[in-house]
Amino acid sequence: MTDSRLLTIDIRISGCATRCWHCYVNGEPDPIMPLDEYLYCLDALEPIVNELEKHGFTIYLYLDYEPLLHPEICRILAITKGRFGKNYQISCIPTTGIPLGIRPDWKDIIGSLKDIGINEMELTLHGTRDIHNKATNNSKAFDLHQLAIERAKKHGLKIHLNLMLNKEMLQCFDETMAIIEQNEYDYKRATIATYEPTLRMRQFEEHRPSIEDINPYRELLSSFSEDDGQNGYWKEIDKYSESNVYQDIMGNPENYPSFAIIEEKMPNWVFVTIIPGRSIYYGNVGLYHKKLGMLGVESSLFLAEYIKSLKPNYQFGGFFDVDKLPIPIDAAKRVGNPLNNSLYNRVEDVFLRWLDLCETANILN
Repeated sequence: MTDSRLLTIDIRISGCATRCWHCYVNGEPDPIMPLDEYLYCLDALEPIVNELEKHGFTIYLYLDYEPLLHPEICRILAITKGRFGKNYQISCIPTTGIPLGIRPDWKDIIGSLKDIGINEMELTLHGTRDIHNKATNNSKAFDLHQLAIERAKKHGLKIHLNLMLNKEMLQCFDETMAIIEQNEYDYKRATIATYEPTLRMRQFEEHRPSIEDINPYRELLSSFSEDDGQNGYWKEIDKYSESNVYQDIMGNPENYPSFAIIEEKMPNWVFVTIIPGRSIYYGNVGLYHKKLGMLGVESSLFLAEYIKSLKPNYQFGGFFDVDKLPIPIDAAKRVGNPLNNSLYNRVEDVFLRWLDLCETANILN
């Protein structure tokens, strides 16, 4: 590991209002972290943050899940920015939109966001009303998404769109584009779901689009947003299909000598999460790998040292013992030539899927 490392400390102050099929969040609104417990967590985090910053960590503080559900969110936003402003730098907050649709104090929430410099909001859309509600497991999600946009725009917030592509939406693509045009988002991007070795991610595979699903809309998606890097993904999407990764690794195994070497090129980013009850875990947004301890029980130095020893979460070592993994071409052979062109967010997602398949089939070692 290099001395320059990124660390995000997620504090889960509330649950989530949806249970999206592409996500590993459990999707329950509770439990809520009481305000006094949250303040205790901030007190306990201060020496940990100071210690880790001495050792080259760049640290981001993040309010996990759907923080706008918390009954004290206005106070929490002000306190967090006041105490950890250097680490809590966020200009655009992701949300389902549901809190702004259901809370009577939604105007106060928007005011509190703007007071600490959050002037933009990102909402995810899965498709038309029926598809969006099905994808979020919430029968009111689409209508509340629309209401949140109306309310946020009326009070001066810019709205980002994260269009989460799936097979069902691509069958109603024109209707989805009409909704997007009507909503007049200030910024747009289209996304393919990542892969993590979890039950929810395995179940999402039936909704994951293929290259064939995407091809009719490739040109449009290549100019969908103003982000050239994001649009570049769509111009070269073939490289992110499972079948292409398989063919490449079988034809050029020397480019993939080991998962450890591939891992060295992946982001050096560690995530830890503090949940109600003050327990701190390795992992984020519900994807917890192991418990590190409890704030106020273990010493700050112990927790800082433990965090320093952690593998980045989204590397293979976040899920598997890298030293025991087969070489990549052997993992590909064990899984076999894919029968479809399923599309992934990164090439590494394909590798994570293969390793997951190997493990669940008990053929990893």
